[in-house]
Amino acid sequence: MCAHCGPRSTDARPDGGRQFRLPPRRPPRRRPRRTPSPPPAISGSGPHRPPLHSTGTGVGDNNRGGVRARKGRASVKARFDTTTTQVALAEEGVCLLPPDTVNAALGIEPSRWTRFAAHWDDLADDPYVAAHGTRRQRRYDRFSLTPANGELDPLPHTPFIQPGHTNPLYPDVERHFAPLTAEFQSEPLMRALLLLLGRLASALDDAATWTSYVHPMRVIASADSQGDPTPEGRHRDGVTLVTSFFVGRRNATGGTTTVVTSAGEPLLTTALDQPGTLLLCDDRRTLHQVSAIQPTDPARPAFRDALVTTLVPA
Repeated sequence: MCAHCGPRSTDARPDGGRQFRLPPRRPPRRRPRRTPSPPPAISGSGPHRPPLHSTGTGVGDNNRGGVRARKGRASVKARFDTTTTQVALAEEGVCLLPPDTVNAALGIEPSRWTRFAAHWDDLADDPYVAAHGTRRQRRYDRFSLTPANGELDPLPHTPFIQPGHTNPLYPDVERHFAPLTAEFQSEPLMRALLLLLGRLASALDDAATWTSYVHPMRVIASADSQGDPTPEGRHRDGVTLVTSFFVGRRNATGGTTTVVTSAGEPLLTTALDQPGTLLLCDDRRTLHQVSAIQPTDPARPAFRDALVTTLVPA
């Protein structure tokens, strides 16, 4: 029987009797790991840009958390809650909303306020405060406001009168101010802001309709003349809700707003130096005052622009 086909003896070895050993296995060759070279230096104007770091809610992620990475920075998108603001206003009598919160409440971008601020370059001189050494420009008008359905209608232009027990400088005096321009009356941001104030005012009174008094003002100071936003001193306006929306200032220091209780206990002190800040006060329980402004550069005038809006039940 062929030795290759028949049964193989267990003693048979292919080397003719010598023990067969497999040659030792050589370990596989491993290529050396390549260390990546460092990225080229960033010159600031070349094609290479630093990586955009994100904490998990950046651009391209599921951005439910409201944080968006932009130009290497993470910014938190402000939110606005009407009920929370109403509760704070009703309990404390005063509430200060920063610009980001106001923008969130109105659903706008901050750049929209630039056009709005341009209306303050078209105000008229206030002849009444000139007798007290202050230069101020302003306009004035009234609106009927129904927050429930968003109706906002201008009312006939009338003289402005404040009760004698609220304003010692002009007790029951008819003051005649220039009306708002047609462009200002139709300004979308002004109308949106008034409707927001109407919703917040419901924390103080359940009136269905409000009368809103709108006063855009600019106080002007120079090296030899301080600009006094409230020459009447600490006072109230004789309304339900008094608000001050800070538009901006140029070359000015000072202008600190103070709010106190009827007994004189301090509630709030703020510089209102960020355009877009909104201050709300329950005028029945508080008094307010703004300190004078002075120019930072005495060679140039100083400006402080604000929108004062008051509401009373119609």
